[in-house]
Amino acid sequence: MPTNRDALPDRIAEPGPILRHLARDEDAIEAGITAYFGERYPGSEPYDAQELSFGVIAEGASSIILKTPTGSGKSEVALAAHFAAMCHDTRSVYTAPTKALVNEKFFDLTTHFGAASVGLMTGDSSINRDAPILCCTAEILSKIAIQRGTEAQGSTKAQYAWVIMDEFHYFGDRERGMAWLVPLLELKGPRFLLMSATLKDPEGLRQNVEEWTGANAILIEDNERPVPLVEEFKELTPREALEELLAKDMDPVYVVSLARWKASALASELEKTPMPDGLKAGLKAGKAARDGLIASTAFDTPFGKRLKKLLRKGVAVHHGGMLPKYRRVVERLAKVRRPDSPERALALISGTNTLGVGVDLPIKTVLLTDLNFRAGDETRRMSAQDYRQLSGRAGRKRYHDKGYVWLLAPEHEVENTRRKRKAEKKGKKARLRQPPEGFRGWNEETLRSLGTKSASHLVSRVDLSARLLLEFLGRPGDGREQMETFLRGAKLRAKLEAELLALLDEKYTALVESGIVVRLENPDDAGRLHTVNLDLEQVLDRPLGLFLEHVLLQLPEESRRVEGLIAVVESVVECNRGVLIAQERRAKDRAFNEGGPIAPGDLEAVKQREKRLDEATRERPLEGWLEVEFERWSATHPFLVEGDAAPDPKSIVGEMFEGGFLFSDYVRDCSYSRKMGDKRVRMDLSDSENDLLYYLSEVYRVLARYLPEECREWEGVAELTEWLGLVIGQVDSSLVDEWSGRGAGLAGDAGADAAALIPDDVTTRKALFRRLVRNEAFRWVRALASSDAAVLEEIASDACPLAKLSAARSEYLARHGAVRIDAPARGPGLFAYGDDLGRVEQTILDPEGDQDWVFVGAVDAEASRVEGRAVVTLTNIECLGERGLLDDVSG
Repeated sequence: MPTNRDALPDRIAEPGPILRHLARDEDAIEAGITAYFGERYPGSEPYDAQELSFGVIAEGASSIILKTPTGSGKSEVALAAHFAAMCHDTRSVYTAPTKALVNEKFFDLTTHFGAASVGLMTGDSSINRDAPILCCTAEILSKIAIQRGTEAQGSTKAQYAWVIMDEFHYFGDRERGMAWLVPLLELKGPRFLLMSATLKDPEGLRQNVEEWTGANAILIEDNERPVPLVEEFKELTPREALEELLAKDMDPVYVVSLARWKASALASELEKTPMPDGLKAGLKAGKAARDGLIASTAFDTPFGKRLKKLLRKGVAVHHGGMLPKYRRVVERLAKVRRPDSPERALALISGTNTLGVGVDLPIKTVLLTDLNFRAGDETRRMSAQDYRQLSGRAGRKRYHDKGYVWLLAPEHEVENTRRKRKAEKKGKKARLRQPPEGFRGWNEETLRSLGTKSASHLVSRVDLSARLLLEFLGRPGDGREQMETFLRGAKLRAKLEAELLALLDEKYTALVESGIVVRLENPDDAGRLHTVNLDLEQVLDRPLGLFLEHVLLQLPEESRRVEGLIAVVESVVECNRGVLIAQERRAKDRAFNEGGPIAPGDLEAVKQREKRLDEATRERPLEGWLEVEFERWSATHPFLVEGDAAPDPKSIVGEMFEGGFLFSDYVRDCSYSRKMGDKRVRMDLSDSENDLLYYLSEVYRVLARYLPEECREWEGVAELTEWLGLVIGQVDSSLVDEWSGRGAGLAGDAGADAAALIPDDVTTRKALFRRLVRNEAFRWVRALASSDAAVLEEIASDACPLAKLSAARSEYLARHGAVRIDAPARGPGLFAYGDDLGRVEQTILDPEGDQDWVFVGAVDAEASRVEGRAVVTLTNIECLGERGLLDDVSG
């Protein structure tokens, strides 16, 4: 059969190992798929469902609904579909509901096909997007489907031979399900591989797929798990359960909490769990692999520093708030296992349900500590489908004979049972611990119910927004008619279909009457029957994109500078609720602590504090003015902003830019106290670092793409944009870095990736580099103001060691009592930088205004050029008038 390079498309350089089997005819393609399977799993035969799927894929005439249990090799079937598309020199696409799973599959496929053959689009990252194989989130694929659904056949970039939709049960998700429906209705020509372990009525789905796509579809179903699952209910604390599991050689263990902070806190607690000798030996054998991966990653944020310590002990954390580089390290370490070896890099992973969505790791036991999670202000119970997804992580063929799921009794109930027993022995009444607010209990019967309850029916979801209608109207052909065809083809309930068709008429009429949409008598050169008098890209990218352009040009003259611009930009960019809550609670904490302790009986001071707490809130710049302008604008733009969409004034980038914050400093600065049980614990944004980074990236995209040209000329805007791009690129460019390191030989088509905008020599950008140096210098002031010794240690150097800094801090506080870090403390008159000499001085602003203490540092220009950031070393802290006073303090 034809093989290797002779049959390779010209665009593929440095092919991966599967492409040695590249073929053209049906029989040879199936033989190539089977041969590669044999190379990967010597002595193993494909499961029946896999073998049947390989044949259907090689034939290429039918779509497939693949319903098999977790761990039954669905990934091998998806691999075969990508391979078949490559054999015919066409494209394929893989989509999944989470970025973590899409990222994992992206790197997995580069292993098989070579880095140059695989691309990635997730909203966070865009790498090699025109590659033959594209990995993307469902929302990205939905946009592609609407934009390209009607394009002519034969366009290599537009058409896909196979579309693989993993975790397809997300089709029924109330908020995101529509993204899974659109490709089935709008992409013309491809075969679909729809994969899930939890589908109700898969035969009904098969029939629907045939109607949606107009092509044959085959159901391939197998309900038997390759590795049996043992489910048990345990009345133990998490620590006790883990000790028992490790003693019974039931690791690696995935410990599931349903909140990020709980997962992180539990990992710190569980790292103290005694490990048996056999596990210690296995972790010791995996030390080299563990240390190598740890050494290759910069654990340079507050969360990263904690994670690094845990990883060295064989313990990890995994949740959606982690930066991609940290999640990637954990996933790679979890795979340091061989079926025939005790070697491992991790014994346990403490996480949320992020690993429940398809990420394939050799986990032996899933330990559930909770079944309740917070959804806004409500407490919800884990669904049976979510339970099956999580429990499906336990047990992997070639690694384990069985998988295990332990559900722990509610922790307060375990404790109360023990308190009762102890009190009974003493003849006393037990003092019982109260359940958490909103608690919903569970027991052994709950576990049985979750394991046996059937999955929900998949129901089509359609949200007919004006943005969706404009997408259709901007396409070739009659977009109004295409939108109606879409609604009629979605297989909605009759009543809902009628309501949506009526809403379509209403919205279409309003858009035409307002002049936003003009219907043409004859098609234009592109075949369109409608002209959309808007920047359609901006409308589709974000709901308030057009309002942004309008309101920036309405800013009063005195606000037409960087402060006013960033306030408007931030108001139209959505931010994760956790970041805003942290800002709000930080403001409350500062208000509570203002004025110091209150003497017993001082009612007036108590009233003043309560008033401060009522008034304390996060910053909302231009709030009133933006509200008035939005009401005025939305009245003339019907349906463009729907539901509760409205500007949300906030200051995150503004705080960081004006306050001289580095990313890690800002994570720490957004700290607050939280009551947990009988004590208060200090919290910050470390469990939401990825949310913060994503927000910064979205603000950057707006600055880079959507500012009116005249706004780019406002004072400070160019510096702000360049600074923000640099910050983002320095925090985490791991996806681009790893992909490039796999020998792609291609430049990332980074698009909006800020990592691509780091200057070759940052020292040549004088204004930008001065700001970076100034930020580093003010970091010293913040460290001096902090009561955390670890923060002070971060700025220490050989020339100015921790002992000297600690002594200086004690001496300074004895004289002045406090370190100011407010806006006046960041004044330009307190910072001096001689770029010719590389000397930096940062004067500390004390409450009395004496300004008698100063930090001194040195800039390493060469290191700054290499690392793409300001490399500044603290060399001294001096008391003016007494210079040298601290020089004799020993390090």
